[in-house]
Amino acid sequence: MVSEMSYDSIQEIEIIRKRAAMVVALIELRESKGWTQAELARRAGMKQSAIARFESDTTAPRIDTIIRVAMALGVDLTLMPSDPSRNEQAAAAMV
Repeated sequence: MVSEMSYDSIQEIEIIRKRAAMVVALIELRESKGWTQAELARRAGMKQSAIARFESDTTAPRIDTIIRVAMALGVDLTLMPSDPSRNEQAAAAMV
């Protein structure tokens, strides 16, 4: 029997998925520059261990950490409207 997921559960999964995708994108950008975690940490004014934690996704990164890493990598964070069809698909899955 397939258990029904609550809207809150679906939303939490989506948050985790989006956070993981963002972290992967920032790791790929760091690697494309040929930077080590230590180099990114130096440029971001952080410790290498903080970058390792950020990249391992063992903890939810704080927004100031995300901004600091993005700035060090030379990228901006952009807010975009959500895909309404994705929200409709999640709601339909709950029925």
